[in-house]
Amino acid sequence: MDLEDVALDDRSSITARYQLGGAPGGGDVLVVACAGAYRDGSAGAPDARRMVAHVEAGLAIWRPDAVVLDLAALAYRWGDGLVGVFEAAATGGDALLPRPVAIVTGAGSRGGLASLCLPDALFAERAAAVAAVRAEALARDVERARVERALVVAIVVRDDLTPGAAIELVARAPTLYLEFVPHDWRTLTWRIEGGAAVVRRATPAQLAAVASHAPVHVIADPSDRARPLAVVLGARVEIPQVVRDLPSW
Repeated sequence: MDLEDVALDDRSSITARYQLGGAPGGGDVLVVACAGAYRDGSAGAPDARRMVAHVEAGLAIWRPDAVVLDLAALAYRWGDGLVGVFEAAATGGDALLPRPVAIVTGAGSRGGLASLCLPDALFAERAAAVAAVRAEALARDVERARVERALVVAIVVRDDLTPGAAIELVARAPTLYLEFVPHDWRTLTWRIEGGAAVVRRATPAQLAAVASHAPVHVIADPSDRARPLAVVLGARVEIPQVVRDLPSW
């Protein structure tokens, strides 16, 4: 195989500069300032991919609580590829839930971004964008801490299982849930923090009713896939009434 030298500049001329700022109360904000000409429509796909690469590199290195995409020096008229850039800023890196993102516009990008983004996400000044996402990040931290202290996982097991089989299933249930719903940050947090769990028993009909309360994972009976052995409700603050009313093991 013949190899040839390649470079990012071969596909797109979009460049990026980074700034990082923090506050005594927390809330690190990464500013990714992209500059250059974003080509119209599908022709801009390489420009979008390069911007995603810039954003993901910054997230991997600095792991901020919030991101400001400063596009004041970007020439942009139209093209859906930027949506992927916004998604990378919100969900890339090690975030368990989307982080706050704000976008700074300039004369060459304001019109195009106004047709693509919600008005609340757009700012004319970088300082205002930084203040907004930092405040949102801090508010989320407060709310998340409150929620984490109250998280409960509910495990509802079929009532005709033997006690030994039920105990074994209950012990494995959170792990099975996370294998099938790997991005549920509440249950990930619950597992790390060792949160509370409630265990209930139910008839097959009652299990079907519990399964309607997403997010859940239904653990099927290997000998009869149509009959669940248990339903695991991902960690939440309030257990549904249909589960609270069931008898305990």
